[in-house]
Amino acid sequence: MNTKPIIIALLVLILSLSVSSCGSQRPPTKVSSIDGMTLVYVPAGEFIMGSNDGDFGEKPERTIYLDAFWIDKTK
Repeated sequence: MNTKPIIIALLVLILSLSVSSCGSQRPPTKVSSIDGMTLVYVPAGEFIMGSNDGDFGEKPERTIYLDAFWIDKTK
C-alpha cells in the first residue's frame, strides 16, 4: 500500500484545521535557512484519522496525537 498520498492528505488536513482554529490570526511562520522556503507552524494536537466505512487501509477510525512541527507552506 502506498502511504505517501495518505500522509500528504493528513498534513493538508492538519494545516487546514490549525489555520481555521486560529480564527482571524495567521499561524506563525519562519523562513528556512536551508532553502529559503516559508515554513508554517502546526501546533500539537489530536485529530481523527481513518474511517470505519472506508477502504481496508483506512480502517479503523482512531484518534491520533501529533507533536507540533514546522512544514513548508508550498510545494
